Amino acid sequence: ERPTDVVRLALAFKSGDAFGYAITTVQNVSMARDSAVDKSTQRMTYRYRFDVLAVNEDGSARMRATCLAVTFKGEYDDGGTKKTMQYDSREKNPESKEKTFAQYNAPVGAPFEVTLTREGKVERVSKYDEVIKRLLGKDFNTIKQQARQKIAEDYAENGLQNILQGAFQKLEDRPVGVDSAWRHAWTGNLGFLKVQNDATYTLKGFEKSARGKLAHIAASMTSKYIGNKTLDTGQGLATVETFDITGSGTTLFNMDDGRPESRKTTQTVRVKFYVEPPEELKKMAPDQAKSFWWSQNATMESIVERIAL
Repeated sequence: ERPTDVVRLALAFKSGDAFGYAITTVQNVSMARDSAVDKSTQRMTYRYRFDVLAVNEDGSARMRATCLAVTFKGEYDDGGTKKTMQYDSREKNPESKEKTFAQYNAPVGAPFEVTLTREGKVERVSKYDEVIKRLLGKDFNTIKQQARQKIAEDYAENGLQNILQGAFQKLEDRPVGVDSAWRHAWTGNLGFLKVQNDATYTLKGFEKSARGKLAHIAASMTSKYIGNKTLDTGQGLATVETFDITGSGTTLFNMDDGRPESRKTTQTVRVKFYVEPPEELKKMAPDQAKSFWWSQNATMESIVERIAL
């Protein structure tokens, strides 16, 4: 269906609404240090429930986000030695395993608040003290307050806000028609690298389904490194030789209830560095502390699906 008129693609909420998403990320990574290659595959799924607490005049909503469960599976091959790691927060796990997976399971059963604009931007997360307590465990009361605050801010941005943003499509803040395009640019981090992300979204058309009227939105994405060409990693100086990230995706946006129905994006990553160990390390262990090429080739998938509560 290709109507000639324009539509407003905006999230729609009312107090008391409740809905949920499964947010899955799949990473296939090949890392090489000179000729030695390590390969890994990781699949992680968060199941989140959102309860709308209040809707503001501008259409933004304050919601309680509750992580119902997280599952993780990793397969690793470091050049001959293979191992598998698995975790499911719904199982009764030993304390040691809970601690090992604390960076993933910290939000489980620890509700926090999130503010979302009507255009789909996760504006901020707040009231996440219980999440940080679960993240740090017994260290919560012993770590210095300044260090704890830095950990909390980093986790709020990368462990909560970025993951939740994956569930919500960035929408245009003006009416659009079929073949209309809009752009979203933002800075972020890829490990210790600061990057500029650029995405273009295009409204492709509509379809009727049992779930309602769905808008098809296509996305294309690129990322570029915006830091210094040579940076200090803490383990030596790394010179950026190659940095190439591209991606594409599709979203089905439910026009009837004003929510994304599903999303899927795929990115390919190619980065390469020349790493020089610190001078003091070269003097202490000249045979071991040699410069080397480090590269990473990866594909990353993000899959978001509505779940029944």
